[in-house]
Amino acid sequence: MRLFLLAVGLVVILISGCSDGKLNLLLVYWGDHEEPSSSSREPSSSSRPSSSSMQPYEAPSSSSQAVPVSSSSSQEETLPSSSSGLPVYSSPSGIILENIPPLELGGADVKRGWASRYWDGCKPTCSWPSNIAVNGALPDPFVIARNCDMRNAEMPTYFLDPRTSPDDPWNLPRYMGTQCGKESPTNDIRQYFRTSVTFQEHLLRNPNFPTNPNEDGAHTCFDMIPVAINDTLAYAFGATPGGGGACGKCFQLQFDGTWAPDPRPRVTHSALKGKTLIVMASNTGHDVGDGQFDIMIPGGGTGNYDCFSRPLGKSRLEIDRGHQNGGLLSSCFWVDEFTGVANELRDAGWNATLEEWQACLRRKCRNVFSNVPNDPNGYLLKGCLWHADWFMATDNPNVLYKEIPCPQYLRDKYKSTIDVTPPPGCISGVNC
Repeated sequence: MRLFLLAVGLVVILISGCSDGKLNLLLVYWGDHEEPSSSSREPSSSSRPSSSSMQPYEAPSSSSQAVPVSSSSSQEETLPSSSSGLPVYSSPSGIILENIPPLELGGADVKRGWASRYWDGCKPTCSWPSNIAVNGALPDPFVIARNCDMRNAEMPTYFLDPRTSPDDPWNLPRYMGTQCGKESPTNDIRQYFRTSVTFQEHLLRNPNFPTNPNEDGAHTCFDMIPVAINDTLAYAFGATPGGGGACGKCFQLQFDGTWAPDPRPRVTHSALKGKTLIVMASNTGHDVGDGQFDIMIPGGGTGNYDCFSRPLGKSRLEIDRGHQNGGLLSSCFWVDEFTGVANELRDAGWNATLEEWQACLRRKCRNVFSNVPNDPNGYLLKGCLWHADWFMATDNPNVLYKEIPCPQYLRDKYKSTIDVTPPPGCISGVNC
């Protein structure tokens, strides 16, 4: 009876034209009490689909439309949306926020920065236990970034060194991160992983896991690509400054239409003005400066640590993968660093139209990422095309930024579903 009266009351409010947002909050509050809040950051249960099996969001035709997600089970999920159709996201405290407020210089905690790009394919910095310790302890709750094998199947982030025993007080157990895929297969850590209990258990759960030592290293998961939520909002992962304390934090980046290296913005920077990108830190880097956000974009450049050749299945000499720093977009206007051939947008692209910039990048994306055998879902191509279509083929744009709560989508993509508890005895990087 109470539910009936409450429902009648809601209908009356609707008819009377509630416009102050209280109805939206009430509906969200009711929904949160029907099942556990998704913002609690608890480990995924076995009944929920793994985030690595989800397809990335496609950009909708309308900026007010929720975006469907298809999974391998043919079920569909949608981004959370309010009754107005606008995106919403959850803060860690469970508060539902509707509409992300625009940033203004001079606002609380708003700073100036800039965005670069890369995709080296390496195991994320934040998937090493020793890298996520903060103030002398691992985070509580314990959340560590996923890493995947070269076929985008999630694999363990760490394992117990088989040379130690958790029951031997004289030989303290030591936990090691699964090794980055770019290392030699004879690397000691990779050899120890293959003889560990963790590896044997992983083989039982994943009988198709590669047994060839050349293919068993940890990489960036392909589905951690940028995704367009609507015409003016997108999510992405990236490298940020700040060491392990930044792992798992999110930042709102708002593009102001200017360019980091030159006071003269290209047409691409003007086209990006006013858009918002929410970036979650899955990497930190000693070469990432203060206020810099190095966005993970397939084709954005392999940077200093190229771990992309084996998953891609083609070497630099076999295919145009763009410049080491700058990637495919840079090869649209600079002389190709491998062939010496000048590209179509001469004079650094100053006279090129937005459409020419986008067309050049799309061609290069398709040339590199179409029909990659290890990526049957086409994540890499979709992420690269995002750079052309939503990110407007822009190069190192300036931003206003601020730390904000993380959207649930990014939190689900980020966290390991295998390692959901901290390594025993692992404190501040000691013994792990």
